[in-house]
Amino acid sequence: MSKSIITRKSPTLGKCLTKLIMKQTKLFLLLIISTVILSCSSDDNDRPDYTGTWKFNRGFVSSFSENNTDVSSAPIDVTSEDCSIQEIVINADGTATITSSSQLDISVQFVEGTTNELEQQLTCTPTAESSKTYSWVAGPYSDGTNISIEVPGYDAIAFVDEDGIIQLNGNLYPGGILSMGSNGINSRRYTTEISGQTLEIKEERYFNYKKQ
Repeated sequence: MSKSIITRKSPTLGKCLTKLIMKQTKLFLLLIISTVILSCSSDDNDRPDYTGTWKFNRGFVSSFSENNTDVSSAPIDVTSEDCSIQEIVINADGTATITSSSQLDISVQFVEGTTNELEQQLTCTPTAESSKTYSWVAGPYSDGTNISIEVPGYDAIAFVDEDGIIQLNGNLYPGGILSMGSNGINSRRYTTEISGQTLEIKEERYFNYKKQ
């Protein structure tokens, strides 16, 4: 009776290395895919929720002379009791509507007895309701001239008009506070005559909005 001899060849070193590399490559790819999925999930969870209705809460206005640096002024506080200035509705579709039903006017004059110290006077006038819609962009944004201000550690947002120009920008703070700076519609320049002096005034408005 003939014997049947079965022989099994040991794999060569090259084949072993190839299998090992393929196995390690698969594990590496799985690790990358898992990391990307977890990262995307984390980004979605960490992304601030700007959407909703925000009502003006309080803020301040600062006016100063651009052509006479010797003239100074102190900021004036503004609250929702003084003037119900604006309501902002931020939508998930990337649009934001700002509705106004009153007009805040600031006038300046010299403090009595001085010729270099300005005081600001606030006037709030009810108006017919008007709305303006902008696009909003989360995070830092530049329109080529203006750059949205980002406070380190807080989330930034910019409201942009149809020409891509920043009209408002600010930051989201804990407690549902949206703080808007003095870009665009929150800033104005004008020339006024006070006690024989021609002053070029820049007015800057900084407003906080509370999420409803």
